[in-house]
Amino acid sequence: MSTILHVDESSVGLLLEATLNRAGHRVLSADNVVESLRVLAGEIVDLVIYDDRMPGLTGSEFLALLRREQHQVPVIVLTDCASVEHAVTAMKAGAVDYVSKPVTPQQLQRAVEQALDLARAQRATET
Repeated sequence: MSTILHVDESSVGLLLEATLNRAGHRVLSADNVVESLRVLAGEIVDLVIYDDRMPGLTGSEFLALLRREQHQVPVIVLTDCASVEHAVTAMKAGAVDYVSKPVTPQQLQRAVEQALDLARAQRATET
């Protein structure tokens, strides 16, 4: 079981969280950036799913903040405004994946499993 932090203030988050719970993950929620940092300071989180349209910070800005705060956690950026430019920016900032909404449960599960597999492989090579 992996612990996943979902950062989103919309009702879409409820569907996302239900899908992840059914897949056997522990899901933590944060409605904003400040709350997400508080969760990351107090919990071991295996993956963050961040909505690119959160008030205050874009996905790329959020990724930069995580790096400054020394949080080495993989991040999937969700967006409702998909473009190659946004995807490239997010990936260059450190996102492990960039997923367009609306996302199906199957797409979400595939993206999450790929991100978790990548994180496991990176940890294995670091030890």
